[in-house]
This record gives sequence, structure tokens and C-alpha cells, in this order.
Amino acid sequence: MFVLPAPAEPSAFWSDVKVTANFVLQQSVSAGGAFLKSVLATIQNVLETKPPPFRIVYRHDATAIAYILLAVGETAGEIESDWKWLSDNIMPVVVELDEPAERANFVVTKIRFLVSAEEGGQEVPADRKMRAATTTFRQTFSVSRTENLVTYYSCALSGSFMMHQGWLYLSENYFCFYAYMFGSEKKIMLQLRDIKDLTRARSMGGTRDDAIEVTTRDGTQYMFSNLFHRDETYEMLEQLTANTMKRVLMNSEYTSTQQQSGPHSHGRSPSDASAINSDSRPPMTPTSAAVSSRGGKSLAEQIAQQRRNEEFRGDFGLPSSEELLSVIETATFTVPGTATMYRGRLYLSTSFVCYMSPNHRGCRITLPLAAVRRIERANSVDSYGLQCYELTITVWHQMSIAFRVPSTSNECNGWCDSLRGQLKSMVEEQQFAKTHHTALARYTLKAFCKTCASEHLLAQSDS
Repeated sequence: MFVLPAPAEPSAFWSDVKVTANFVLQQSVSAGGAFLKSVLATIQNVLETKPPPFRIVYRHDATAIAYILLAVGETAGEIESDWKWLSDNIMPVVVELDEPAERANFVVTKIRFLVSAEEGGQEVPADRKMRAATTTFRQTFSVSRTENLVTYYSCALSGSFMMHQGWLYLSENYFCFYAYMFGSEKKIMLQLRDIKDLTRARSMGGTRDDAIEVTTRDGTQYMFSNLFHRDETYEMLEQLTANTMKRVLMNSEYTSTQQQSGPHSHGRSPSDASAINSDSRPPMTPTSAAVSSRGGKSLAEQIAQQRRNEEFRGDFGLPSSEELLSVIETATFTVPGTATMYRGRLYLSTSFVCYMSPNHRGCRITLPLAAVRRIERANSVDSYGLQCYELTITVWHQMSIAFRVPSTSNECNGWCDSLRGQLKSMVEEQQFAKTHHTALARYTLKAFCKTCASEHLLAQSDS
């Protein structure tokens, strides 16, 4: 199987099988059965994710000290097929090229195009190690190309007699582990929906806080230790399991609804539902700057962001459409007209500005962007005489809320830029709604306030 070209180095873990001036077909030392080869294969598996037994590399010449990885294979037949394709389509052209850089560029370009075509539009990880881990994961556990590997970790499976040092693979639907120790393979493949419980645990007789215990629905328990990023692994696994259960519940709910609404049901038809939601305007979304920054994130980073979004929405009771855009970790808020001061975090989502202080008295603010009339940033001095920024938000009722942020914080600029973009987007949506007479026009702040009895009382008192 051809892979995206990546740097590779000559190693004692590989032996040459076929050699030309620029291409080498190599076999892993683990393919043999000798004891020494078994030891070398064990060391190789501990240092990197399960290597394929065969690979094809490109080199500038016979004295090159660096290779370019082109293809890997699990069987001799698979790698021979790739070698034959190179012999028929690439090698004859490479021989005719004079410059080493020109030859390398030609080979890399052709293989990149071939891999992109074989992926069929699936996203190819940009990181070399992640690409190698994805290839290993799909080949080792025989999953489809549509199964995306989220992340992987080095860890050890604690057994009755020995620990199996290997690699933990987390995908969108599977929890997998692979280890190779002295000629013996250990392979575990679980569906995330079969995991019943996750627990942080201690290894080495309770002396090391680096383990996770996994319990399946049939009562089987697995202990994985030597996790250098235990908390990160736990949170990622917890989020993936939660996502899987949400999909299961949504599918069961959909199936139940379909069974209840038979041909003689009296429920609303799809046309009725579409008639109710006649607003053709798309919901408010993050600005283009936020979207572009999110587009370059890996799948693991996107899932971590999803977890932060869910925690944020839960803390402030916001709808599921809200997405956290920016956070200022340290912000000071003083209650207007008093000396009461709070320290906490200042959040910005697609439709709200939020503030939360974790101290014993507690302070929580949820401010819709639709209520913001003006925002100002000015240089100021805090109660300790230190330079800071003062962010003043004025709402339509002329109430001002001021937050002080350390001037050394780079978060402030990004937060203000995101807020400016969201306010601009909101104004554009309101103008669109008024022009096209859509439902949003009924929910603008001024129109909403006119429906409140308190506004009528205030108007009478003013007159």
C-alpha cells in the first residue's frame, strides 16, 4: 500500500530484499523466527507503533544516509504488487532524469497523487507519525478506510504474569491495543459502546498515578499503565465514549419514532415541519476567522474542543448550538456601585458573553450579544497599580459592565477580535431578517422589549 512520502532512515531493523539504484524493497527483522530477530522486533515495537513487515523506500544513490518512505505492506504479495507498479511506471522515467532533486520531486509528486486518489476524498493526516499510526491501525485491526484514528498512546497492559508494552489506538468507534513481546502478540479490539466504566487508577502497587481501568459490559477488566499523559487519555476516551452513546441514543430514538409513525399515523408531515420553520436564514455561526482557525485542527483537537464546548454550555445553561470561541483566563469584575470584586474567566461564544468566578461567593454573568450596544477597550490600572486593559460593555439599557484584564495577556486581543467579528455578523443577520421579513425580526432586542410589561410601566413613568 502506497503512503504519503515521508522521511525514513536506514536501520538495523530492516534488511534489503530487492535493490535498484534508487529504490529498495526491505523486510522487517520481525518476519523471521530467530530469537535475536524476536528481541529486535520487540524493541522496535516499543519504540514505535507496530511496523509493517515490508516497506519500499527511495534513495538518491547507494551512499544515501536518508530515505523517503513510499509504500508499506503486511504480506509479501502486497509489497511485490507495489514494487511491480513502480517498476512499470516510475523506475523507467527516473532513470532518464539527470538531477537527483528532479528525480526525487518526480517520485514524491507521483506517489502523493496516487495516495490521494486511493483515499477517495478521505482526509489524510498531515503529521508523519499520525499517518504511520493510522496505516498501522487499519492494517492491524482490519477496519475500513472510513474509520478515522483520533489519537494513539504508548502504554502497557497489565496481565497476570507480565506487562505487555504496546500502543493504545482510539478511533471514532473503537478502543484498540496492540503489543508484540518476544514473538508473542497481544491484541485487544473493543467497540466504544461496549465500555461500561472508566476509572483512573494507580499502578506498581499504588505508587504510580499513571493507569486507567476499563470495564466492559460483560464484566471484563483491563488495566493500562505507563500512560505519560494519563489525564489527557482519560478525558479523550471519556469524550469518545460519550459521543458513541449519543449516536446510539439518537439512532434508537429515530427508530422508535419511525415505528410509531406508520402509514396510518396522524403526525405532522415533513412538509408541515418545514412550513413551521420557514426562516431560510442559516443560524448564527462563528465568523470566518474562527472557522479558518478550526479547519486546521486534527480530529483529536476537534474532539477536545467539543468537550470544552459541552462543559461551557453546561456551566451557563446555553443551547447546544453555542460554540466556545475565545477565553480570557484572568479577568476581574467589580460590581457597579460597590467595592465587591471577583476574579474569574471571561468567555465568548457565538451568541453570548459569559463570566464566571470560582471563588466561594461566586459570580456568574450571561450576556446575549443582542443586548450589547457598545464595547470599549482602554488602558487602565488595577487595584495593585499594575497596567491592565479595561473592557467596558454597554447594553441597550445604558448599563455598563467593566472587566479588567492584565495587559500582558495576549488572549485579550484575540478575544476582542472575535467579539468584533461576532457583533458584525449579528448585525448583518438582523439586517437580513428585516429585509426579508423573516422570523428573526421578531426577536430583535427592541421589538422584544416592547412586549414586556415593565417597558410599558417605564414609559408611563417617563411621560
